[in-house]
Amino acid sequence: MRYREFGAGTLSGVNLIVQPDRQLCLAAVRRAIDLGINWFDTAPSYGDAEERLGWALSELGATSYVSTKVAIGTEHLDDIAGEVERSVESSLRRLRRDHIDLIQLHSAVTEARGTYGGGSITPEDVLGEGGCSPASSASGSAAWCDSSDSMALAIYRRFER
Repeated sequence: MRYREFGAGTLSGVNLIVQPDRQLCLAAVRRAIDLGINWFDTAPSYGDAEERLGWALSELGATSYVSTKVAIGTEHLDDIAGEVERSVESSLRRLRRDHIDLIQLHSAVTEARGTYGGGSITPEDVLGEGGCSPASSASGSAAWCDSSDSMALAIYRRFER
């Protein structure tokens, strides 16, 4: 079995995916794939990154893994599950995919709502009835989290259309 070194991060503030030159974006994604990169991580808050990455992967016919994020703003606290669904559906369209391999929570999770920069949610918001996790909804999927103040949620089951 071949193993690869793990690498993460951006190029020191230079994001080739969202540059105005679409051919530069395409070349960057092609080169990454040629070098063995098989997982791309993005988020709706990264400018046009989802749309550009989706376009580039489609142009290349690539079958890479893709992860993205969902952020729950204070304006969506009354419908967290609905906001997760709307965000995922929008990401699927932008990424030109029928599934997303990993969805991550892009919101701070604290003991009380709004205690981290005014926009945090609680563990109950994540895992409770009507929360972020499919494990807390009728669709039923597994979720993982830790108990730290910066709890992350990873939804294991792929969201599929």
